[in-house]
Amino acid sequence: MTTPEFFKRFPDEASCIHHMRTLREENGLTCRACDSKRMSWLSTCNRWECMDCRAKTTIRSGTIMMHSKLPIHTWYTCMFLMTSTPKAVSAKDMQQRLGFKRYEPVWYMMQKIRQAMGKANESVVLSGEIELDNGYFTSHKEAKEGDHLFNCGRGNMRKAPVLVTVETRKGAKRSAAGRLRMTHLPNHEGATYSKLAQRLLNRNAVVHSDADPAFKSIEPHVQAHLPEKSAPKKASQALPWVHIAISNAKRMFLGIYHHLSAVWLQSYLDEFCFKFNGRRSRETSVFQLLNIVATCRLHPSG
Repeated sequence: MTTPEFFKRFPDEASCIHHMRTLREENGLTCRACDSKRMSWLSTCNRWECMDCRAKTTIRSGTIMMHSKLPIHTWYTCMFLMTSTPKAVSAKDMQQRLGFKRYEPVWYMMQKIRQAMGKANESVVLSGEIELDNGYFTSHKEAKEGDHLFNCGRGNMRKAPVLVTVETRKGAKRSAAGRLRMTHLPNHEGATYSKLAQRLLNRNAVVHSDADPAFKSIEPHVQAHLPEKSAPKKASQALPWVHIAISNAKRMFLGIYHHLSAVWLQSYLDEFCFKFNGRRSRETSVFQLLNIVATCRLHPSG
């Protein structure tokens, strides 16, 4: 989808409201007051009215746009701009593109959109040949008494561990990457890897990894696990697509955001994976995101 095509389809607020209303009605509406499904649309105020209890339901109710004062057309434009580029757009850049005076509303809007991207990633379950390894991303973290921020390896408190899994497809000349998942790790315990394997990997998966003993815990949840011990300088040859994904993500984060907070690292990883998995059809990615925003109840009070 090109930029002129997008704005031809969504030229104003009314077109965005109509599209969002259509998606919500196709998904099924339920009154939050009495659980009735008999809802009537009031075009004068752009909301539904329950035909049983007369309770009103707004077009944003239960979505990530709930309680936001920004126009829906602004949300749609922001989602298109975030999805249409293979790299990333900083909140400051987005603020200038949208013409806002204040930075904070744009930053919160983009974080909520990343939350929707994370929801889309939950349906991605990897199968076939898979490469699996840990990556360590620099993240801003305040030091506590006794912490050593500049230790090497896993002891470095400024490095956030991330489990990276990517599908590999063997071709006639060279391999190609399929879908990608990145998950911020709370620890390196075997139970953590076991739970993630059940959530991220299909039972028919054949997993290639390094010889980390903690990875043995994924073996009951996959068809085969093939660990391979390799020298640090040759690790990128044993698991090429994992290291390419880690390298590309690190360069993008450093170039666009300069530094990230450990609290928000997962949301930026979700954005990177969502765009990576939808790189072959950006139009599909845009409408997938619009559908999630319109139909999924992501807001905690929605």
